[in-house]
Amino acid sequence: MYQLMLATKQEIEEKKNALQSLNMNDFAKTKLTKMDLGLCYPSFSGLSTNVTPMKGFQTEFTKGHWYYSIAGGVTLNNLMVSTNVIDNKLVNAQNFFNQFDYQNIKDQNWLSFIKTGYGDKEGSHAYVGFRYLTNSVKSGINDTLKIPGAGIEFDLQWKPLLHPNMKLSFIYGKTSVRNSLLDSTKYNTFSSLFSTARSNAALLTFTQKIPQLNSEIKWSTRWIDPFADNRNFGIVQANNFRLELKTMTKLNSVLSFGLNVRRDQNNLMNTLDTTIYLSYYGCTVESQLFKHIHLSLNAAYLAQLSTIHNAPNQSRGNYIGSIQLSSPFELYVVKLK
Repeated sequence: MYQLMLATKQEIEEKKNALQSLNMNDFAKTKLTKMDLGLCYPSFSGLSTNVTPMKGFQTEFTKGHWYYSIAGGVTLNNLMVSTNVIDNKLVNAQNFFNQFDYQNIKDQNWLSFIKTGYGDKEGSHAYVGFRYLTNSVKSGINDTLKIPGAGIEFDLQWKPLLHPNMKLSFIYGKTSVRNSLLDSTKYNTFSSLFSTARSNAALLTFTQKIPQLNSEIKWSTRWIDPFADNRNFGIVQANNFRLELKTMTKLNSVLSFGLNVRRDQNNLMNTLDTTIYLSYYGCTVESQLFKHIHLSLNAAYLAQLSTIHNAPNQSRGNYIGSIQLSSPFELYVVKLK
């Protein structure tokens, strides 16, 4: 009995010392991880890797295990993310870059976003986010009503402690519906956000690193309902289903090679006469030149198949290539105390 009491006392002393050694100030410190002012490219949704160009601000910071992200600004088109063909209109020029791009916002609008939750951004976490876009209208459609859009998103990710090279994430989103699609006397922006309308979106992603091969494999599947407000997701199309497989292998200290296979389909409810299938096969070579210059070479083949009701199918293919050079540099470093 005495030995049991002695062992219990020793265990209590060890836990007491461990607690006393913790610096509680570390849990109260706020760590700023990102701050952009002016022209910035925030990703307003985990449902898409695409960013939304805007003139405003974006900030990310953590406090202990809690994560916070706030962004807001005026939406715009620019050189890097533009719907321009000749005169800022898509003159039947469908290709890889605009085939599923319907973010042709005619007027500037304020887009705001807030996201918070518990956990590490790159590890296990549970986040919730909310987006709001002020009155806007997309050019090229008959509906000229200027109505706001809203969206809510739940971001869950699991990274097992026993298997740190594996990640499984699930993101679910729900958006408001444009008034022209619903009874405007019964629904508004927020009531349609929480209605039973088909305006849902979901993304399931599995990532596996293979250290022995210096490789990473990522498989994902995404569903966006026909009535989802795509202004909430960036440059993506509603009424879309996607399967995608990506690999990246580091061949040596300065050279990496990746493969990308993707399959897209629209017309999920079969309400249209035409259903479009896109198949994308691409490869990427990345290299570090002269220590501060990053080189990226991309080559891909895009196959498009259009199945038309009571008509022959149509198909075509496009070859795509790109070269990117980038070099980061610092003008001035600000130290926050």
